[in-house]
Amino acid sequence: MSPKPTLYIVPGASQLSTTAWSFFASLAKEAGYPVIINQLPTVGSTNTPLPALPDDVALIQNDLHKLINEEEKEVVLIGHSSGDLVASCATEGFDAGDRTCLHEQLAIEALLNDLPTEEQEYWGKQVTHTSMGLFGSPPTFEHWSNGVKCSYIFCERDLAVLMSEQRLMRERLGPDAKEVYLNAGHCPYLSMPRELLKAVEELLA
Repeated sequence: MSPKPTLYIVPGASQLSTTAWSFFASLAKEAGYPVIINQLPTVGSTNTPLPALPDDVALIQNDLHKLINEEEKEVVLIGHSSGDLVASCATEGFDAGDRTCLHEQLAIEALLNDLPTEEQEYWGKQVTHTSMGLFGSPPTFEHWSNGVKCSYIFCERDLAVLMSEQRLMRERLGPDAKEVYLNAGHCPYLSMPRELLKAVEELLA
């Protein structure tokens, strides 16, 4: 039996990845998947100048080089929200300034709307700033236009990226991309991690 691919999670802006994704990661590991999550330089940084998109991309590419070229592992990138931009740029070369702050109440309303109130309050307090350099840097590579197999997980209750916008992003991936729908808000790894893992496995099948 072939080993399961490594799930490399590229988190989005504002939340600290190691805490927000920890339960999903534990479920995936229990299911036999190696999991890697790294904190992106643009999220929560106090360095000056603040990191930008190329810094995030460099981190992911260094890891991919080790995993794919040196260890010869199969890797599945899971890009969440703005993390998909980073993941897309980071796939180039492989075969297959200011800060923006997301305030607690906005996070609860837009990102955490499908969580119970107590969990909304907890995770709302975990948000942090993200360097504007992540959003102000132009993409350097479009993976869907360069032979990288893509899939899309729709989050039907997402108030941060509405379904109309999600459909536009999905269309860019072309007719052969797989898709799955979750009755989830913006952060299914928090609200329904088991269902998210099931969706990932369905897309990998």
